[in-house]
This record gives sequence, structure tokens and C-alpha cells, in this order.
Amino acid sequence: MMVMPAVATAPMIRREIGDDYICLLTFDRRESGANIFDAVTLAELNEHLDFVENESSLRGLIIASAKKSIFIAGADLRTLLQGARSGEMRAFIAQGQKVFNRLAELKIPTVAAIHGASAGGGYEVTLACDYRVASDDPATRVGLPETTLGLIPAWPRR
Repeated sequence: MMVMPAVATAPMIRREIGDDYICLLTFDRRESGANIFDAVTLAELNEHLDFVENESSLRGLIIASAKKSIFIAGADLRTLLQGARSGEMRAFIAQGQKVFNRLAELKIPTVAAIHGASAGGGYEVTLACDYRVASDDPATRVGLPETTLGLIPAWPRR
């Protein structure tokens, strides 16, 4: 299996290509106990999608997490609060929609391998995949908690 980082500094998403030509994108925000979506993570995912779209030998894509009990917790609340204060919230939401739409429109089958909590944007990325497979571990839960605050999920396409 070949591992290729998308960016030179501390990637949050590791890319591996198996001998079966299946691409595995593993989220792992090393400085944190949880994977979250912020502008940097969205940009990195977008770079990986550039690679996937242009690599004609790939037969499929799997999205997974290296965390033991959290798949992806969702959007970074600090980013959301800062965006709300600065008026940049729309741009952040639009970027997420663009990236998730690219994932949803890939020509190869996509699978979210969910283990642990998958909430908000973390669950929305799974909805952009063609298939979702979840472990039966008690830590595995999916949901859109923002709806309890009166917020509408902003990133799903499907």
C-alpha cells in the first residue's frame, strides 16, 4: 500500500492506494481527540478529490477515521462563530457544499466507513458518499445535532 500526503505540513487526511486500486482517505487530526471540519480540512479534502478525479486507475474511494471513538465530529465551532461574527459564514458553507458535491459526483463508488460518533458535517460527508457502513460499536452514533438548535444542515447534497 502506498501512502501519499496531500500537503507538506501535518496533513489531517492521509491518502493510501491499495493494490486493488481503492483509495483510502483517513481523517486524523493529530493534535486533537476529534476530527472536525474547518477551512483547512475542507481545502485538504478538496485537494484529495483533485487527485481522485484525475487518477483514472482508481476503482473506488473509502473515507475513514483513525480516531478510536469519533469518526468526524462536524464543523469546527470556533470557525462557525468566527464566520458568524465576520460575515464569512456563507463562504465557509459554500466551500463545504462545493467539496461535498464533488465527492457526491465522483465517477467511482464511494464508501464511508463509520466508526465512532459521526455528527453534523461528519455525518453530512457520509451522506455525500454512495454507501455507508457503520460499526456496531456503542460509540458509533450518527446524527445532525444542529437541528436541535434550529439550524439546517448546510452541506448535504443528496
